[in-house]
Amino acid sequence: METKILYIDKNDLNRELVSKLLGRAYKNIVSIQLPESDTVEIDGFDILIIDMSPPWKKELTLASNVRKSKKPLPIISLSSEPQMMFELKGTEPAIDSFLGYPFNFKKTVEEIERLTTKTE
Repeated sequence: METKILYIDKNDLNRELVSKLLGRAYKNIVSIQLPESDTVEIDGFDILIIDMSPPWKKELTLASNVRKSKKPLPIISLSSEPQMMFELKGTEPAIDSFLGYPFNFKKTVEEIERLTTKTE
């Protein structure tokens, strides 16, 4: 079964670049702007990747709501803010994995595989 990824980012350029990179390993990637609401439709997806950028409250609320949904997805957070990752690691139950920029393609694919295999 092909992994279906939902990627959320505020930044248009980041969405385009990360989607292209992930497209080297995955065919089913849907890339969207961070929604205005605190919810997002997750039916049909296997994993959520969300870019965290300051102040990141909206992103954390969205991740928390996904975690509480009927079919919670594994969630990977991407961030260029090492301090944020340090502060949230171990304290934010909604996020399964924290990855930093610069984007490491191999590590990201390994995390996607680890998390989606764990949930099958």
